[in-house]
Amino acid sequence: MKNYLAISVPLSKDARWVNQLKGALSQVAVRWQNGHYHSTIAFMSEMPQASVLQEYFSQQAAPTLTLDKLHAFSTSSEHILCLTSSKPSAEFMKLVLTLREQLIESKCLPPQDFLLHVTLARIPIKAIALDDLKALIAPICIPSFTMTLTEVKHIIYKGDTISSWELPIHV
Repeated sequence: MKNYLAISVPLSKDARWVNQLKGALSQVAVRWQNGHYHSTIAFMSEMPQASVLQEYFSQQAAPTLTLDKLHAFSTSSEHILCLTSSKPSAEFMKLVLTLREQLIESKCLPPQDFLLHVTLARIPIKAIALDDLKALIAPICIPSFTMTLTEVKHIIYKGDTISSWELPIHV
């Protein structure tokens, strides 16, 4: 069972660049992420105490994040097509890394690297070589967009939300 924390990212699955991307990959077996775009903060091995998460998020301001780069990487079984940031904001990284440190200390998160990304699609590794996938997506120009991220969710795999927190926007 997957148990994770994610910051919701408001993207439109109907954006022009998304349609261009789908066209470029029309001959590849792709499983598109249809909504619920997010950046996973942590995949947790244990269930954290809700009160600890509530306290942490109540003290955090909503961070901004600029997504400006289309990227692909591989896991053991699939390629992940995603958006990422060439320069994530300090406030976003502080929120994520501080929380991850606390989760590691409380034994809810095994030590692991954090890779900032917003998954757009998953592609079976046997469907296409990673270099070929990168060549197909290279001509796609995505707009750079900055957003304020105001919602964090604690999710158990298959999308069941256990808790969610609104991050206050400090002006």
